[in-house]
Amino acid sequence: MALPSMSRIKIRVSAGVFEVSLVRVVEESGSVEVLWDRGLKKEFKWGSVVFGSTDGPVHQKPSEPAPEPLMGMAIQFNFHHEVSSY
Repeated sequence: MALPSMSRIKIRVSAGVFEVSLVRVVEESGSVEVLWDRGLKKEFKWGSVVFGSTDGPVHQKPSEPAPEPLMGMAIQFNFHHEVSSY
């Protein structure tokens, strides 16, 4: 397959047909990696790709990747509470 990254393609799964953003084609495993729920990446076999029109509705999945988690970053909160006596 010669589709550019982030092309919108259709994937057929048991829940229906979804339009997703292509991340990459994985020729070694005969699959495509796409953006799925919440922008997370998921792989589907080439046989799941729908070419042409579909009979039913086409649902949409995110077109933007999920933000990368912040690894190794510590956030410190210092709380200082003064008690005064009356």
